[in-house]
Amino acid sequence: MADRFDFWREQVGHTHAPIKIISEHAADFHAYQRFLQFGAVCVWPTSFQPLVFQRTPKLVRQSDPETVHVSLPRSGSLTVTHEGREETYAPHDLLVLTSSRPHELRTEEHLRRHTGVGLEVPRALLPLPPSSIDRLFGRGLPGLADNP
Repeated sequence: MADRFDFWREQVGHTHAPIKIISEHAADFHAYQRFLQFGAVCVWPTSFQPLVFQRTPKLVRQSDPETVHVSLPRSGSLTVTHEGREETYAPHDLLVLTSSRPHELRTEEHLRRHTGVGLEVPRALLPLPPSSIDRLFGRGLPGLADNP
């Protein structure tokens, strides 16, 4: 069963950027992730047990594909720690991260499964100056709390 977790962790690292993933459920891990490739852009609906994702300074130095990641949590909140700040994003909020900066993302531990959608876009494809993209890092765009 731990092999499933190791395999899934490796696949996620290929989708986003090298990332450390920790789970208390590694021995009996269950997850679903589908990869939809549209040219250089990747969309991936996913569902998994509670996890911690760590993009450490060392991992950023080792490999930076210079992508922008947008998360849309569908069930459960996400808590992101970056640059000394901690922010929590509710379901249906949009969260913007980049592979170029360290961060930690945690899902709610008490949930049985977290579901959401991720989007990976090469930074070079975005028609924004780097400073504009940097200002979005770790920022959320509030979703519609009353919509399921």
